[in-house]
Amino acid sequence: MHFFIILRRLFLGLVSSIEEVLTTVALYLVDFLCTLFNLVTPDRPVGKVVPAAPRVWREVARLQQINGYRGRHDHTTGLIPRDGKNIQFKELTTAIRKVYNFSPVFCYFLANNAAQLLVRDYRTDRLDLSDLDAHNLIEHDASLTRVDTYDDPVQGKIATALVEELLSSGTGPGGNLTANDISRLLGKRRIESKRRNPTYSLALFHKLFGSFKYGISPLSSNGF
Repeated sequence: MHFFIILRRLFLGLVSSIEEVLTTVALYLVDFLCTLFNLVTPDRPVGKVVPAAPRVWREVARLQQINGYRGRHDHTTGLIPRDGKNIQFKELTTAIRKVYNFSPVFCYFLANNAAQLLVRDYRTDRLDLSDLDAHNLIEHDASLTRVDTYDDPVQGKIATALVEELLSSGTGPGGNLTANDISRLLGKRRIESKRRNPTYSLALFHKLFGSFKYGISPLSSNGF
């Protein structure tokens, strides 16, 4: 009996893996075709790319002040439950698409990857936005805008001192941040964090994620 249970689980796991690979290939193909379509069609006029939604952004700022539960990654007020709880992954895909105007494929990947990191089913399960603040899920040590969990386990807070240092470190025209500035600051944060944090950890995934999200090569990050 146990042998058949093991075989069934192995079979279901294999089917799930194959399904995931086929879905990924299909989505990349769709994205490639959309890219070709965009290359040969006229650009949309300014003001017609995404709908204006100033009320949504004002509501984001207001709720972040009065409601500490919403995840730090959320800017999709009005498109998902306002308490940031019990959200379908498919809802999250739609909300990201409407607010940021990312490609449908990219929006799916974001929400689906969140489901995979949380070991949940994209099609049937739900999440609270605060789930994404779990240490070493997306959040990681040596962030440019958050202190390590060793210093403060509540990662929904923005570290004002770190943000001010970041914004004052630009060497580009008008004090704008450059790729070299970000690389230098990332290296500085990683060295300082490793020196003072006895629980410091930064897996390869988070090193790559921490570099790519700022649009720089991970190999250019000093202290990598």
